[in-house]
Amino acid sequence: MSKKKPQNGDVVLHVLLPCQLPIQDGDTIAYVLRANERPVEPSRLWQGKVLYIYRDRNGSIVAVAVVSLETGYEGLPELVYPGQIRNIQA
Repeated sequence: MSKKKPQNGDVVLHVLLPCQLPIQDGDTIAYVLRANERPVEPSRLWQGKVLYIYRDRNGSIVAVAVVSLETGYEGLPELVYPGQIRNIQA
């Protein structure tokens, strides 16, 4: 059975796996923007300081609230999901 690429109108199921990133409040993370944010440069890394970590009842990370450190975007809040995170600096 070969896999086919989803087409418009297809139902796509996503399986969420437990996420145990070594991340804490105050850390600086590098992340990419989500595709639905339509980034001009999808591979560009953005920098943000972690304000709060959202966890599910099992302790897995669901999302991370950050404040942007990027010039021109300083202080703006952003919600970052684990799949977007590329690097963590304590």
